[in-house]
Amino acid sequence: MKIVYFLERFPELSETFIRQEILGLLQQGISVRVVTVACSEQSNHVDLANEHPLLARCEVDVIGEQDLVYSKGRMLRWLLHPYSQGKFKQRWDNLNAKHYRTKLLYKIVSGPKRIAADEIVITHFGGAGVMAAQLKQFGYIQGPLVSVLHAYELTKLPAFKDLTPHYHKLFTQADKVLSVCRFMQDKITSLGCAREKVDVMHMGVNIEQLAQLAEYHKMDAGLLRVLFVGRLTQKKGILDALEALARVSNRVNFHFDIVGDGELNLICENSVRELELEDRVTLHGALAHHKTLQLMAQTDVLLLPSKTADNGDMEGVPVVLMEAMAMKKVVLSSFHSGIGELVDDGENGFLVAEGDIEGLSLKIELIANFTSDMRLHIGQQAVAKVSQLFNQGKQSHALASLLREL
Repeated sequence: MKIVYFLERFPELSETFIRQEILGLLQQGISVRVVTVACSEQSNHVDLANEHPLLARCEVDVIGEQDLVYSKGRMLRWLLHPYSQGKFKQRWDNLNAKHYRTKLLYKIVSGPKRIAADEIVITHFGGAGVMAAQLKQFGYIQGPLVSVLHAYELTKLPAFKDLTPHYHKLFTQADKVLSVCRFMQDKITSLGCAREKVDVMHMGVNIEQLAQLAEYHKMDAGLLRVLFVGRLTQKKGILDALEALARVSNRVNFHFDIVGDGELNLICENSVRELELEDRVTLHGALAHHKTLQLMAQTDVLLLPSKTADNGDMEGVPVVLMEAMAMKKVVLSSFHSGIGELVDDGENGFLVAEGDIEGLSLKIELIANFTSDMRLHIGQQAVAKVSQLFNQGKQSHALASLLREL
């Protein structure tokens, strides 16, 4: 079996789940290569060899930029070629100004290697999915197409508004559409995808690797180490997290590590000063994945109070919660999107209502007063849940089985 990952950019620093999914297939002896529309600007910050030697050996093809005049000349011949007789209008319609990612066609018609019929194409996110559907219609992609859709492109207004007019093409061309959670599965079908085409395929994490990292953690007596990992955006609830911690600062001795960058970076810095938390908060910025995991291994609580942003942006099931739970950490998050499919409130972690800052404060204080045995019990329940439904090994084999049936 041959697999091609068709992605808009690769490798992106925050998209460790894609690299882990690729790795899971490679470890099964499956041939995997990556075709990307553009090389990520963050590629220098992603050490594939450090993540796993197999990833470093994975072939990555970037669809090259072509001279615009040359590309337009090739496009004209492509439109007028005898092969396209009877299909001129269809091809012309696909080049109109409103067509999604029209510039991609300048690259495609300039002659890159086609993706063969015996190669199964997997895409992640709606943009890459729609482009792949377009390219399958043009004959550039000749084999089966599997599109993995996340929450961002199904909820965030700019992306959702941009992509919605083109989802019908994706749902027609795709052989299978995968949702990262049950919550988003209903969203996909509501957009017109046939129910029989849509399956839920949770992301997974490497349970064994994370368990080994967690073994090195020794709790500091009297200090609660709290960690946030994610882009500094409204949907991640970072400002709510800071406010909640400020409310318990006189009763709980904590240190809060923030890993990530984003549009709220300056606002977070100002908030830390205004809440007088300078000595208790460290803003690390974006970190490589292995460094983030090292920091997670030294923490007590993973805090991620996700919520629906003003622009509609939502989570799926955040992988960082899976990673923390696999390390037996206490996680504190929210009743939001698919998070409840992972975290069972009061059993393997804690959840509060979206935007409930007082509820977060109460839960933080509750956790701070836990005995070691209480934290261990919750951690054990967390590992059991992740091992059952969010295990990278199991999910990789499930994905491979699904692909073999196409």
